[in-house]
Amino acid sequence: MKKILLLSLTLYTICQSSELHAPQKKYIQKMKWLYSANPEKDYKNALKHKDYRFIGINGYSLYVPELKMNCLNEEKDIKTIQGTADTTVDHTHAQLNKIAIEYAKDYNLRMKHYREKYQGFKCEL
Repeated sequence: MKKILLLSLTLYTICQSSELHAPQKKYIQKMKWLYSANPEKDYKNALKHKDYRFIGINGYSLYVPELKMNCLNEEKDIKTIQGTADTTVDHTHAQLNKIAIEYAKDYNLRMKHYREKYQGFKCEL
């Protein structure tokens, strides 16, 4: 009887553990590209494709580093980094969120300067 109880508890723990890790893996998988991301290269590629959107960070409210939200049309001016969130699921997710914010700052400053120079865009911090 003890062996059955021990086996049941072990299986229950394994199942609970894997359920907790599934959402974490989903967020982290969506963000792993950030480890090798190059905001300058990505900015230039966006210009080639006439994509002048800024990068946003998901959370309780959308955050666009280096810009004020009242300057932007949320639907047409912003693309978000999938997987970002205010509440992180573990250390790796928190690390990726920090990388995402720094990436977005660099990218958005480049795009802001381009749009100010060539499109008459104005948005003061």
